Amino acid sequence: MKKRKIRRLTINVMAALLVGDPKSPTSAATLEARAKFIKQLDEMKRLGVEAVSIDFWWGLIEPVEGQFDWTYYDWIVNAIIEKGLKFIPILSFHQCGGNVGDDVYVPIPAWVWVKLEKLLGNIRDARFVSEQGNECKEYVSFWVTKLILESYVKVMKAFRDHFADRAEHIAEINVSLGPSGELRFPSYNSHDVNTDYPTRGALQCYAAHAVSAFQTWALEKYKDLAGIDKAWGTNTVGGQAIRPPSNPAQFFNESNQLKLQYGRDFFDWYSDSALNHARMMINAAFEVFAADDSPMKGIDIGVKVPGIHWLTGQWEFDAVEAAKTLEEEVSELILETQIIESNPAKYGEQLAEKVAKYIRERLGKWDPNVEGGKLKIGSRLAELAAGLIRTSNSEEWANDSAGHGYRPLLKFFSEFKDKKNSRLVLHFTCLEMKDGEGAALKANSIARSLVRWFGEEAHRQGVIIKGENAVWWNLPEREAWERMRSHLLLSHEAQGSYYEGLTILRMTHVADNPVANEEMAKTVALLHKQNELNEEESESETTDVGSGSVVINSVVSSSAEALDAAMASAVVVDAVANITAVELQQGVCVLDVTSATPVSATSQGGEAQSDASKQEGNLTAIMTTLVTRDGDQAA
Repeated sequence: MKKRKIRRLTINVMAALLVGDPKSPTSAATLEARAKFIKQLDEMKRLGVEAVSIDFWWGLIEPVEGQFDWTYYDWIVNAIIEKGLKFIPILSFHQCGGNVGDDVYVPIPAWVWVKLEKLLGNIRDARFVSEQGNECKEYVSFWVTKLILESYVKVMKAFRDHFADRAEHIAEINVSLGPSGELRFPSYNSHDVNTDYPTRGALQCYAAHAVSAFQTWALEKYKDLAGIDKAWGTNTVGGQAIRPPSNPAQFFNESNQLKLQYGRDFFDWYSDSALNHARMMINAAFEVFAADDSPMKGIDIGVKVPGIHWLTGQWEFDAVEAAKTLEEEVSELILETQIIESNPAKYGEQLAEKVAKYIRERLGKWDPNVEGGKLKIGSRLAELAAGLIRTSNSEEWANDSAGHGYRPLLKFFSEFKDKKNSRLVLHFTCLEMKDGEGAALKANSIARSLVRWFGEEAHRQGVIIKGENAVWWNLPEREAWERMRSHLLLSHEAQGSYYEGLTILRMTHVADNPVANEEMAKTVALLHKQNELNEEESESETTDVGSGSVVINSVVSSSAEALDAAMASAVVVDAVANITAVELQQGVCVLDVTSATPVSATSQGGEAQSDASKQEGNLTAIMTTLVTRDGDQAA
């Protein structure tokens, strides 16, 4: 009988962008930096951290095409291994420098641009060109990925071959998909002016090669110029150019991204351009690292998407919801109030005054970001400029069950969930941030809600997701740690908490700041405890006892345990579309996953539980109607 595998929660840290100067390994400054790094590794080991992620900068490892230098990385990898930790290589095909938190500069190898200029005849076409006309050198343009893909693959293969003897010490292999290692356009990077947080950013598709790609896309969709004109209301037949918005400020001010078919088509193409690039990169990574003969097969392959939380929206005061909350609180207040006045009328006056005072004070401090309220969706322009969402599904932006606009992106990542040998793990940032983040800057942010939306949709799409903090300076705040932990999958009952791991940016801040150090210890302890519970649960449960059935062998002693055991079985049958019946009898739960005829569910007393047998198609819905042996309703 096969034991059901329960996913293990992970806790990792990011190392510094560089440790000393790789080109001067014996300098006093480098030796001092390395000594500090070793002490920080000791502290991470003491805390119970599992792995340390490190950027393998393309500009360092392949300064000359085809000539790889691993000297610096051999030292840092061996130092991590010697301390009993694992390492997470980030194959950083992006530039280091020019982003938040960057304190070093490592450009993309110069030969890359020379090679692409020869192929394209124009270096500008190899780069992202913004609506302001500025070029970004931080990552090769997504529209020419095919031309440089072979070079990316050579780096992957070189890494695989060089570190094959240390594969057992690798926790995950991350692949950079864009600026800062994230799948996005450089819409808020430093090559442009006044486009950083919390602005809408800038579109990045104005190189001639990108414009040509848009024209080709439009013609493929509408067959000819007449078809384009009919859909867009343009006059391309008469010579009007097919191009990205010529006046983006006016385009957005008039909400043409929503109103016009042209605008909706444009953002479908823009977002799909990023996804097409990502598909090539992820498939290449699986071909190199997850091949049957690869020494690194079985190791998770990770990619990252940023939490672009500004301009997402805000929570507004909702009188109905506030009334419900206050009704509950005032009821408790009245019940807790002692009767010390013998005159009922006078007592009533005193109580009324007390209740009125409580309501005034409570409403005076009311924060919809904390208490909840009515969601007002923002413009979402920053996410659009980064290529994360699109406008053709804008009716889903305010819809919890449709991922608030992230369904197309996460559906894309679900393409890789059945890959052979290795798993794809998606990382999402800004887990430490709150709703109302950056209020003083009018950021219009609901960061915490965004993290929840993204996690829930990833769960619906079957995508494994882990999280990170976006910036290091929030780490001394205990509330930031509480928010990060609230998103982690620490129990079956946690609603909307689907993140299966956490990586903290960065190790030095965890080691040096006492609050961050304490909170990391607390977080590690919680994750380790949950992993122990998961392992115990896995050992007590077995599967594969009959064709089309799953049996959970566990003694059910209470309603909560029955529900936990049943909910846990979702991992076993998560690929089955229709679960037709549940039977809970003598502590054994049987799920018939093949029969089209519902099987009756009975309790210990033998009474039919029709509620369970009526539930079909959704395992979670079935589990919530389970009945324990004693006949008490479990949920």
